[in-house]
Amino acid sequence: MKLKKLKKRVDRGVKLLDKKKPKWWKKVDLKKLDLNSEDNCVLGQIYGSYTDGCGKLNLNFGIKHGFANPHDFKEPDFMKFCDKIDAYIDQLKKVWKKRIKQKLGECNA
Repeated sequence: MKLKKLKKRVDRGVKLLDKKKPKWWKKVDLKKLDLNSEDNCVLGQIYGSYTDGCGKLNLNFGIKHGFANPHDFKEPDFMKFCDKIDAYIDQLKKVWKKRIKQKLGECNA
């Protein structure tokens, strides 16, 4: 998946979190960030679990908002990329880390 598309998905997720959970980035520990974890992914760290976060945000699947969890890999649009899941998760994590660092910088500016 192209980096530009990943960035758009993360931007969509950031906008949703900004609207629903102000200062959400303060709850994310970048050292613990693990997009393969129900509890340590972005939503897991904010809402307690990926599943709870999707529920609170009214999302059936988090992928289109840059949230990822192995449960989402069953989404039909994503199945064609199954052989590239690890690369997708690595790139997605880098994009999230960059955006969270930007949010932290804005807060400290």
